[in-house]
Amino acid sequence: SSDRDELGIMLEGTAYLQSVEDNGDSSLIEFFAPGDIVSNLLPRNSNVSLYFVTAKSKASILFFSRSRILDYPTQNDRLIISAAEYLMTEPLDRARFHTDILLQRSIRGKLMALFRHYSFKTGQKEFTLPIPLSDVADYIAADRSAMMREIRKMNNEHIISSQRQNIILLE
Repeated sequence: SSDRDELGIMLEGTAYLQSVEDNGDSSLIEFFAPGDIVSNLLPRNSNVSLYFVTAKSKASILFFSRSRILDYPTQNDRLIISAAEYLMTEPLDRARFHTDILLQRSIRGKLMALFRHYSFKTGQKEFTLPIPLSDVADYIAADRSAMMREIRKMNNEHIISSQRQNIILLE
């Protein structure tokens, strides 16, 4: 609910934030893994009638009040202020990242934006995607079979080397 003043930290497991449109279609909006910030900052879309979180594995989330972070008694403590700023901005950064992927015109562009993000995040050209490829297709708003064909092409063109969720950027 967007009227609740809560943030959460994913302690264990994997969870998906999904939406259901009025016509019954559902979409993967975001996914959460341990250490991720879970927020109630939801997109405003008139076609969406329901948002829900689904645990893909046993999951635990520690929820706390946003306002209590801001009202913390030691506001002069730099560590607390830095942590509060991170907790407030991280969900927005994730939303911007997802929007950047969705704005790419081609499936290859979407995949490369996703792969470059994880390469940058890990500091390595080799990384493991946190969700299965079937869910990646939903996350980037692409047809699963078309996305898999594009991944095969990218492997054949030596742009990437992939085996399931394990990706190596070769460019």
